[in-house]
Amino acid sequence: MAKVIPIYKDKVKENFLNYRPISLLLPSVSKILEKIVHKRLIFFIEFHDLLYDNQFGFRCKHSTIDAVIKLITDTCKGLDENEETLAVYLDLSNAFDTIDHSILLKRLDFYGIRGQVLDWFSSYLYNRKEFVHCMGSNSHAETIKCSVSQGSVLGPLLFIVYTNDLPRYINLAKSILFADDATVYLSSKHLTYLYTTMTNELTKSNRLV
Repeated sequence: MAKVIPIYKDKVKENFLNYRPISLLLPSVSKILEKIVHKRLIFFIEFHDLLYDNQFGFRCKHSTIDAVIKLITDTCKGLDENEETLAVYLDLSNAFDTIDHSILLKRLDFYGIRGQVLDWFSSYLYNRKEFVHCMGSNSHAETIKCSVSQGSVLGPLLFIVYTNDLPRYINLAKSILFADDATVYLSSKHLTYLYTTMTNELTKSNRLV
């Protein structure tokens, strides 16, 4: 059972879409368990080199600075070769709240998380409930049908596993990922090629879900 606190982000305060839902759901023992599972899972992922190299979010020794340097370096390389660079910046709205549990479990299975371990993650994701606490009042509790909870230990890692397949569907353009933000970019001397190819690449990326 999660207690959700809406945290104001920006713009109009009266619009509930401008609040970030933070889940307060983990007692101390559960946090310890999640940290153990997180440590084992990240070790497995890093040992088998499963994460996309240009995923810079929620990873040790990766930062926003590294992501920016990567983009600037590739853009400058294109300029040196008299090429233009077209970049599209993608920001997934309410990204953590739209994670489909069945798709996430298929991703984990694809990367080798199977058997009892996969069953554990299924148990972890399904049959959770939450209520919203706002201005001293509580809403009715509802079952969570999708999402990885913000404020949990495992949530960020499970999220980047969920989005890790994006570059597999983009063959001609390059991509840089940072949590729920992505940059897709392409360099060429021909603008028509840039526009056409980028449109096709973004269309293919819809296969992610």
